[in-house]
Amino acid sequence: MPYDPVEDIPNIEKLRVDFGRINPLMHELIITTRIALQHRYNFNRRFAYEAELRTFLTGHLFLYASTHNSIHTLIRLLLRRKYYPPVADAASLAREQIEKIYAIALALSNPRRWVRQGLRGAWRNDYQMYLLAVEEHGQNPRYEDFLTKHYVEYLAKGQRPLDGLLISDFAKRALTYYWENPVGKNPAWFKKRKSVRNWVGEYFEFPTPGKSMKYIKGKSRRRFLFRWVKEYSYFSQFTHIALEKQLIPYMSQHKGAEAVWKTEVSSRNLLEKVIFVSFTSVASACLLITNELRDSYGARANLQELWSQLEQTSLLGRAFWNIYPKKLLR
Repeated sequence: MPYDPVEDIPNIEKLRVDFGRINPLMHELIITTRIALQHRYNFNRRFAYEAELRTFLTGHLFLYASTHNSIHTLIRLLLRRKYYPPVADAASLAREQIEKIYAIALALSNPRRWVRQGLRGAWRNDYQMYLLAVEEHGQNPRYEDFLTKHYVEYLAKGQRPLDGLLISDFAKRALTYYWENPVGKNPAWFKKRKSVRNWVGEYFEFPTPGKSMKYIKGKSRRRFLFRWVKEYSYFSQFTHIALEKQLIPYMSQHKGAEAVWKTEVSSRNLLEKVIFVSFTSVASACLLITNELRDSYGARANLQELWSQLEQTSLLGRAFWNIYPKKLLR
């Protein structure tokens, strides 16, 4: 899927980005989008699981703001102390900002399926921590009530919430078997054609951004999200500790003039990419949400202004603007 050339921004080398303007604008967009989500029946179409969908989306918007602030904290450390390794950690957080776009896109495409999938994944994590606690602390009298009563009741409520069954007993059994036999063969009672591992993964896990694309419809939207996969793939190396993650921390140990200069240039280039990825991912997520709302309660105006700032100051922002937001906001 080739992408169109991006027109250059005049004098971009001398351009000073007003972060004192764009940062509050981004946070205002998050707040107004959250306000719009507080209102019932504000979606363009009727959704099953609407209340849960609004909670799911609002939670992700809170995460966008907190993760962006964490990125800023690391960047301030870098700039004030000229200590460059934190930019590699900021890049790991940028990956999270991108990943949330796909969770939001999936939830909007089929709330009942994907909100429930998110709840299943959370229950799986709790249940696995319970199994581990039983193994490590099951013989400790101090843990007896917690592991035999309170934790069990908590898991049971999550397995069968008020709206019905979330986790089947068969799925719980398969998950327990996989925990106890991570490389074992399928047991006799497991009649599925897939391995226990693959079946458990499909039942409990949210798809990765690349895999999620098969569930997304709409030519322009898919093109937009496929373009984000490129950024996600790049930033994944910082989460999976590839060579690029190690490079700047390693370079920063060398004190020669040339090494210091190379470290500073590399760090600032990555810093710029990280910060604009965070801004643009927020703008992208809010675009997907507000496009589904009847009344944006001011979010659309904030969205237009933020995209205008990004399109005029960042080639990354301009690339994304041209693919999809331009069609919806003009």
